[in-house]
Amino acid sequence: MISLGLNLIVHKSIGIVWDFLNNIEAVASCVPTMAKYQLIDDDTLRCDLRLKLGLIPLESKAEVKITRREENRCLKIEGRTEAGDSLKRFGKLKRDTITHLKIAIGFQQVGPKETLIDFQLRAQAEGQLKRVYDSIIRGQREKMERQFIANLELRLGVKTFVQARKQDSDRPVCM
Repeated sequence: MISLGLNLIVHKSIGIVWDFLNNIEAVASCVPTMAKYQLIDDDTLRCDLRLKLGLIPLESKAEVKITRREENRCLKIEGRTEAGDSLKRFGKLKRDTITHLKIAIGFQQVGPKETLIDFQLRAQAEGQLKRVYDSIIRGQREKMERQFIANLELRLGVKTFVQARKQDSDRPVCM
């Protein structure tokens, strides 16, 4: 399993941060590997993800859905991805190409115009896809993390401060 955890301080009120991240299209606009997406309803997206590894684009298709909302406190998103054709060819994958995603985003007001975002993503690959995640995705994690933060800053129009990095953390957020 790949687990990514970040604590970010954003210099915006919790209401503004909540309104932004409560919109699944806004969250999608921050994902560094997002190639395109289709809004299914207010909570659900289908998307194409693409990670370039040199000249080789590794593609996957995903469907994600907001499954829990607690206003100004917690968002939970769940979904699954399936390897695209290029990833199946490159990784020599014939079956078991599903990855289960769980994202939890906790919110806490830490000042009049400062919000702590406690972000955790877990990706559990099945079968042969575990090998690809271990060798490729894990190595790209820091780059994707930086790009996610840069995209969030651009969309919110503010600099963020990374308070603490929680790599491979099992600590649940927004219980």
